Amino acid sequence: LSQFARSLPNETISLFLSPDERASYDVDTIRHSLSDQMHWILNGNKRPTSQILSVDVETYAEELRHLARRRRKPFYFIIDGLGEVGAGLGGGARTIVELFPWIGLSGIKVIVTGDLPELLPAFPRNITAKAFVMIEFGLEDALRLCGDVIDDRDLLAQMHKLCHGVPSALASLRRLAVSGISASQLITPMQDRGIEPFAIEWETRQRGDDQQLRTLAQLAFDD
Repeated sequence: LSQFARSLPNETISLFLSPDERASYDVDTIRHSLSDQMHWILNGNKRPTSQILSVDVETYAEELRHLARRRRKPFYFIIDGLGEVGAGLGGGARTIVELFPWIGLSGIKVIVTGDLPELLPAFPRNITAKAFVMIEFGLEDALRLCGDVIDDRDLLAQMHKLCHGVPSALASLRRLAVSGISASQLITPMQDRGIEPFAIEWETRQRGDDQQLRTLAQLAFDD
């Protein structure tokens, strides 16, 4: 999807969400990012400093729709990682989707990643959705993606098999390895309990958040 976005920089607004980066799925951060990107496409420059605190994504989206009709070309909104992040949010994927009230309207197309049957209830009923199955990574692809952070080829081969070659799952493994978790620590819950890498990321992130809260509490009440 990043390649798609780079190939159409003046027609694509992108969000790349990660369960390991809370800021990537923070509602206010998303709205500001959308405003910045749409303003750039519409005006060819950055939003003025005087407008930084104001966010009006609906107005920008309506202007994009008018521009799409004039150009007879749609604009694309990419929400990469929606399936992964939505699974860990209290309101599910709908929490993110509700930030896009123009979904389903003419001139706007939305591309998301995730399991379609699971994500579809989060979208308006009147939309037309098509599923495209991602090509699985072979072992050599997995080695090129993760070999620099997971140097045990046998373990990586087992992980590749457990992930069924799904690129997003392998990318999740890479993020976990980069964060300092060893391959042996990763493969045990995958083998013994069938836990997917995304779930491990969420657990790891939540433990980190809890530790940060305890540290802040200690600082707040430290005499």
